[in-house]
Amino acid sequence: MDDLKSALRRGTYADLNLYFHSDLTGGILGTCTLPSKVPPGAEPALYASDGCNINAGTMPGGFTQGYNKGGTSIHETGHWLGLPHTFEG
Repeated sequence: MDDLKSALRRGTYADLNLYFHSDLTGGILGTCTLPSKVPPGAEPALYASDGCNINAGTMPGGFTQGYNKGGTSIHETGHWLGLPHTFEG
């Protein structure tokens, strides 16, 4: 997946990149990186894995019944912004 992100990523570490997949492993709905410190002027290779991976079936009209309203993208973007799950503190 890092090769895919390295090839498709646009912008800097301040820009959110969403990657929609039809084949996320393990049947997960999505996953996203949490914020971390990246030195100013860092080479893109240092933040190439940043962003959110979303199961394409979770988008409106998608094939993931019960989860196909787009909420997974919103949920995962929250993690990218630094919000943990409520049960994580």
